[in-house]
Amino acid sequence: RIAAPLSLLDSPGATPLPTRPTDRAMKRGLQGGDRNDRRDSGGRDNYRPPPTADELRREEEGRITSLIVRLGERSLEGLHSHLDQLARALYDDAPRLGGAIGSALIEASLCLPHKAPIYGTLAGLLNAADPEWGNHFVRTAFAQLQHAITGRRSTAAKLLVRLLAELFNCGALTASAMLQL
Repeated sequence: RIAAPLSLLDSPGATPLPTRPTDRAMKRGLQGGDRNDRRDSGGRDNYRPPPTADELRREEEGRITSLIVRLGERSLEGLHSHLDQLARALYDDAPRLGGAIGSALIEASLCLPHKAPIYGTLAGLLNAADPEWGNHFVRTAFAQLQHAITGRRSTAAKLLVRLLAELFNCGALTASAMLQL
C-alpha cells in the first residue's frame, strides 16, 4: 500500500480514499442491517415459509444427482466401497425417487461417457436389490434409445447402447433383450 502525502488528501476537491468495510459491517450488510433493525421490524424480514413438498423433492433430486456425478472422481482405489455405499443409500430412496435416480444415471452416462461402466455397475447393484426398479430403469433406457434414434442423435444412441451393454455385463439385461435392439 502506498502512503499518500497528507497535503494531497486535505486539498479541496480531492476524492477520499476508499475504505474497506470491517468484517462486522460486511456481515451486517449481508444480513440486511444490524441487530436493532431486526428488532424494530419484529424480525419479520428474516421469516421464510417452510419449504414445500415440491421444493424438498427437487432438493433431494439435486442431492442424488450430485452424488451420482461425483462417483469415481477422486480415485479408483475405493470405488468398490463407494459404489456399495451409494447403492445402499439410493436403495432407501428408490421407492420415492426411483425415476429421478434412473434419469440421473442416464443423463450422467450421456454427459460423462467415460464413467458409463461405473453407472452401469451402480444400476446393476440397484437392480439386484430391487428388480422392479431395474426393470423400470431398463425400459426407460430403451425408450431414451428409441428417442435418440428417431431424433437422429447418433452420439446419444451410441452412449445409450454402451450403458445398456454395461447393464448386460451386470446381469440387469439379458442377451436376448440386448440383441433385440
